[in-house]
Amino acid sequence: MNCKNDISLEIKATIAYFDVEEYPFICDGMKITIKDEDFIFIKESNSYIKKQNILLHEQGHCYYGHTHLNCHSFGWSNHQEHEADMYMLEQRIDEWLSQYDWFPDIIDVYAFLDYFELDYRHYNDAYNLFKHIISHNTSDTF
Repeated sequence: MNCKNDISLEIKATIAYFDVEEYPFICDGMKITIKDEDFIFIKESNSYIKKQNILLHEQGHCYYGHTHLNCHSFGWSNHQEHEADMYMLEQRIDEWLSQYDWFPDIIDVYAFLDYFELDYRHYNDAYNLFKHIISHNTSDTF
């Protein structure tokens, strides 16, 4: 396991890169507290973009002030995970739109998801976020 010393100020955790073959019990993006220090585990084999996605997701938890307690219900945990995913998507959409000098007339959501190596399960959320951002910044409809 490669434990980097690049600690995110917002996430307040040490990023630990791991090999799945060596540590099959650790999940990608898992956050664990060990001796009062927080670690976020990221697979070494992930691309740079996927590693960024995981860190943006974790940053989303910080942004919304989420806490992960064993006593939270499954529904509440899902709610927190969705909010963190939405935060990550918003950051990625801002990055995607920054390549344009204007708001594009047509957005290829699948191209966006492929570019940022995101699962297609994010399609509806990404579509709705694009629609919201573009409709609030232009008079055009999506």
